[in-house]
Amino acid sequence: MWKVWKVWVLICVLLLGACSQGTSEKNASQDLAGVQDQRKVIFNADLQISVEKLQNTMETVRKLVEDKGGYIVESNTNIGEEGFENGMMTVRVPMNGFRPFLQEVKDLSEGSPQESVRGEDVTEEYVDLSSRVKAKQQVRDRLESFMKEAESTEDLLKISADLAKVQEEIEQIEGRLKFLKNQSDYSTVTVQFEVKNLNAERLQTGDLNTWKKQRCFLWRR
Repeated sequence: MWKVWKVWVLICVLLLGACSQGTSEKNASQDLAGVQDQRKVIFNADLQISVEKLQNTMETVRKLVEDKGGYIVESNTNIGEEGFENGMMTVRVPMNGFRPFLQEVKDLSEGSPQESVRGEDVTEEYVDLSSRVKAKQQVRDRLESFMKEAESTEDLLKISADLAKVQEEIEQIEGRLKFLKNQSDYSTVTVQFEVKNLNAERLQTGDLNTWKKQRCFLWRR
């Protein structure tokens, strides 16, 4: 009985796999055509701005992030020698507020800001994975129906093992889908803040002038 049941299960799984693959390809083609206006693009941006007051500017950026419905991933400041200050903030903002946020941050710069934006289109991968998970779910549903019809413990264990494998594959695909959706729904922006410290600039200028005077004195001697 087990041999007959094993062959029957194997044939059904193979047929389901073949049908699922064909269905997956067909669904992927249809789904891709239907999401052209809802593409999944992962955006990452780096900004570098010059500011006069580090803490005040970083607080302004925090409020901008909150207003856009985003959140802060990382934030830190550094105070170096001679009064030099700098800070860094990595944030994530919803895709629909990405471009406005970049412009608002650049407007805070006292000098010319530096900007770098990178985009990765993952629409095709997202649609393909969506179709694959649907096909896997169909296989899972069929295996669950086989379990209800199993007549022996041996049959039940075999089907249960196949079911566990399919469920694991589904969870892996769903995990990747969630990652792609999160990365495309929220863009990542890293902002570097450099303080435009006039006192530090004067110290640097003073050092240069002192060096020039020393060279001039040495030359006269």
